[in-house]
Amino acid sequence: YLFTASYSETLAANPAAQLEIIKIDQEPAPTEWRAFLQASEDFRAQLWDYNLKRGKKLGDWYWVWRMAWIRACSRSAANYCHKILRAALFDDAMVVRADAAVKLGRRYAGTGNKRITRLLHKAAGNPENYRGGKPLFIQKRLVFALHEIGGTIAQRACQDIAAKDDSLKSYYQRLARF
Repeated sequence: YLFTASYSETLAANPAAQLEIIKIDQEPAPTEWRAFLQASEDFRAQLWDYNLKRGKKLGDWYWVWRMAWIRACSRSAANYCHKILRAALFDDAMVVRADAAVKLGRRYAGTGNKRITRLLHKAAGNPENYRGGKPLFIQKRLVFALHEIGGTIAQRACQDIAAKDDSLKSYYQRLARF
């Protein structure tokens, strides 16, 4: 029902209807998820703004919706998307944090972007990225993202993260060869 052509007449009469029907705290149907990703940038901006005005932040969305926001925002230069990607790096769900790191690494690959490098390095310090003193998979994603961004600051960040664990050190050494 959501995003369907038959719904367009209702939307024309009440544009907020589609914004209100989305259950942000429930898992979207696969068709809803695909439609969201295919929706216009303008629609997503309205949806984000509408929910922000309702006091809803990224963490209030069901984790699958948060993944959709990351994917959509990885291709967008919109200001709200920068905020979403930053928030996603510190999300409660590790899979969301990891995906945000990968998408930021790809988006800024080869740029040496200092702001994003510092953000990823800060995210690597999250104690939730470790269990029993051992790094979880997200740490490798963060190292990879930093490696992709490149530059001396990113290289130092990788070395700092890798110095905390032998498996990360080995991983970084393999990446540094390329």
